[in-house]
Amino acid sequence: GLTLQDLVVPSQDTRQRHTSYVPVGYPLLRAIEALRLGLENYGVPGSTLRFLSIFRTPSHNRGIGSGRFGRHIYGDAFDFIIDGDGDNDMDDLNRDGRVDRTDGLWLVALIEDLMADGAMPAGGIGVYTFSGGDYRVTMHVDLRGHRATWGFHQGRRKSEFEWKSRRFGAQDEAEKLERERRKAAGK
Repeated sequence: GLTLQDLVVPSQDTRQRHTSYVPVGYPLLRAIEALRLGLENYGVPGSTLRFLSIFRTPSHNRGIGSGRFGRHIYGDAFDFIIDGDGDNDMDDLNRDGRVDRTDGLWLVALIEDLMADGAMPAGGIGVYTFSGGDYRVTMHVDLRGHRATWGFHQGRRKSEFEWKSRRFGAQDEAEKLERERRKAAGK
């Protein structure tokens, strides 16, 4: 089960805790448990969910270059990997023989299903891939109250990537067309 110690995790950059406290938000706890159950439904033990960051103090959040109003400072976001083999890196979730953004997108589909089914509140989903450093792929989930998605690749140059949502693709396309229509109409 989930313990308070799980929620106060060492920060990625220092390997030490930057705080000894965390605001406990029950929606976050429910979202984490929904993700664990969702993983188990796909044969991935929920115990392999490894948190990289949950709550951050505002000063720590600024110090690592995150947004001034990032969801971590409100205690309703978590960054994680799935590490069943104990190598401290994301696992090959889609079983294609490599760890890359497609493993993150496998998790996106699961998380979007949980959000669409009401098991997890609507929020942000981020996929981060790296060509060097400690992790090849990490995930971000937050409970901001509306859907948002993004992907970043950090290599020699930081780049963004997009994906078409399996669950919300039609809705995303309709919203995009409406934005374009409003822009053309000058609104």
